[in-house]
Amino acid sequence: LGILAAALLLRLLFWLPYYLPGDVLNYLNAWDIYADRGIGNPMHAVRLGMTLPLTLMRWFSGDGHLWNTIYILASSLGTVCLSYLLAYCWGGAGAGFLAGVTMALVPMEIVYGTVLLPDAPLSFLALASFACLVQAQEASDDKKWPWVLAAGFLLGLAYTCKVTALFLVLPAVAQVYFLRRGIGLVAIFAAAIGFVIAAENL
Repeated sequence: LGILAAALLLRLLFWLPYYLPGDVLNYLNAWDIYADRGIGNPMHAVRLGMTLPLTLMRWFSGDGHLWNTIYILASSLGTVCLSYLLAYCWGGAGAGFLAGVTMALVPMEIVYGTVLLPDAPLSFLALASFACLVQAQEASDDKKWPWVLAAGFLLGLAYTCKVTALFLVLPAVAQVYFLRRGIGLVAIFAAAIGFVIAAENL
């Protein structure tokens, strides 16, 4: 809790509500851009992992940027928590503390922890995907597939935030394969990612 509180404090201290890069304006105005392609580039607005949550935030709060950044802040804090928990599982309390503090204090994580850009959600969803694969490794053979399915779905959602999430597919597929040395789980994982990608494109 102390690490999480420190991470939250630092992100709020460096919160820049007036910092709106060009891509952010595309995310915030995505639905207008879809309706009239002359006012923006749909290629930048197509990231539904950003436009849908921000649409929900704006529906609740209007244009208040404090509320708009809650999605990003929650993702950043979630990454800190997952880093701590995964390291704790693998290396004990000391490793967990080191990983949690590192993610809480890394300057780029602090800066991007409240900016309306896809980096924080991408990190959180990708890390959550690999956390599911860790759980699959611990599960019995007949209970691995739900974790693998969830991992594929989460990595697919990471792709909807930023296409660079696809760089993580090959390491994830290798991890899935070695869970049971077969293509059954790999097929489930690939189907989950494929479903999300197809749904976004449709």
